[in-house]
Amino acid sequence: MRTFSNVSLVHRKSIAVLLISILALALNGFSGPVAAGQSSPSDPSAPSAPQATCPPGGQCFADVLPGSPFYDYTNSLYRDDVISGYACGGPGEPCDDQNRPYYRPGSDVTRAQMSKFVDNARHLPGISIDTDTDPQPIYANTGATNGIGIEGLHGSFVGTAPGVRGGTASFSNDAVGVLGLVVPTNPGTNSAGVRGINNGTGNSGIGVYGSHAGQGNGVRGSSATGTGVSGSTGGTGTTSAGVFGSAGGSARAVVGLNNNAGPEGTGVQGIHQGGGYGVLGSSVSGTGVYGFSSGNDGSGRGVFGSNQQPNGYAGYFLGNARVTGDLTVDGNCTGCTGPSKIDHPLDPESKYLYHSAVESQDMMNIYNGNVTLDDRGEAVVQMPGWFEALNQEFRYQLTTIGGFAPVYIAEKVQGNSFKIAGGKPGMEVSWQVTGIRHDPYSEQHRTPVEVDKPDEERGLYLHPEAYGQPDSKQIGKVEPPPTP
Repeated sequence: MRTFSNVSLVHRKSIAVLLISILALALNGFSGPVAAGQSSPSDPSAPSAPQATCPPGGQCFADVLPGSPFYDYTNSLYRDDVISGYACGGPGEPCDDQNRPYYRPGSDVTRAQMSKFVDNARHLPGISIDTDTDPQPIYANTGATNGIGIEGLHGSFVGTAPGVRGGTASFSNDAVGVLGLVVPTNPGTNSAGVRGINNGTGNSGIGVYGSHAGQGNGVRGSSATGTGVSGSTGGTGTTSAGVFGSAGGSARAVVGLNNNAGPEGTGVQGIHQGGGYGVLGSSVSGTGVYGFSSGNDGSGRGVFGSNQQPNGYAGYFLGNARVTGDLTVDGNCTGCTGPSKIDHPLDPESKYLYHSAVESQDMMNIYNGNVTLDDRGEAVVQMPGWFEALNQEFRYQLTTIGGFAPVYIAEKVQGNSFKIAGGKPGMEVSWQVTGIRHDPYSEQHRTPVEVDKPDEERGLYLHPEAYGQPDSKQIGKVEPPPTP
């Protein structure tokens, strides 16, 4: 590889300066003075031959024959109008069947001729360097603080041609068409191997654009221990986005994947440093946020929410919420004694049936049933084996069916059973027993009956409309997020 130092390459045409070396190679074998009365090729004062047509791969000069070490060089430069020749027919230079000009490769090159070479080269529309052996045919370096190693520009106001283009024909893994490299191992903040800039002030154009013709990645970023892809925006409006993904049909606009088989790591994470939303999902008519787990061991969670604040919410729903399946609550459930809703048994296609729950200031359980008295007018009601382990402070209600009798509780609950007496043989008695929970959990989590509101909730209501107050007085009220 040949390195050209202290060369400023500003425009694409300036790459033609590299031809100086190629010209030197092509002319390196020239020796001997120019014959008296003759001029050298491309001498500004020398008469040159009219530019003859030189077919691709064909011989251009009569005196530069195939097999010459300079054959390809001179033919290429002649076709590109960098060098010219002498018309045939002069002394010792007869014309052949193609009237090819003469190059006179044994003549020296003057400084004036070299200036003409360079001037012709720098006006070429483009430069092509093709090599099968040199791994780095072009190298540009600048030591200037704000210098540019290589710059490409597509100067036309129309068309889609790139200013700079790189490509690779390799089928190997990790082949690269364009590579940008930050050399220092301790680079400055926001240093970039590749950076794209769009100077537009509207919403048109893209800073960096990647595409894939198949099912691969249009843009991919990776990092050994940091962030693979990072996006940011200086905009403050609701339409600004640090990272934006879009897709059509059933495709996904944004996908996050963590390949760890264990519980560590996150597929997608959103963070907000203030009081906004870490993750916001919205849909015009579908599901704003959807979570699912494919684990079959029962440990997976479709959606998991956590809040470390004592008065905060791990989940907050503004509007109706439906649970299809079982709902498990490990702790108090405020307002959970509301009505149950089922299909109406007499008109299930057109109506619902609502029932309200029975409430108490105590953590009370209610049990009831019917029993038939024996020939002595008595009956023993057997309760479940866990009855006394769960309950205490029992209360009883008895009602005879089909007649009157002075029935009473002959024996209180003991050994998970109680005894009824005072009735008539064969009489049916309806009974009800209540008990107050005293299992370990309830003993540690007694439901307080009257509680003062904390300072941040004073003056607010769970249901402000019931007291003629506006919605702004609702505890924990959250305004809907702005529409993206």
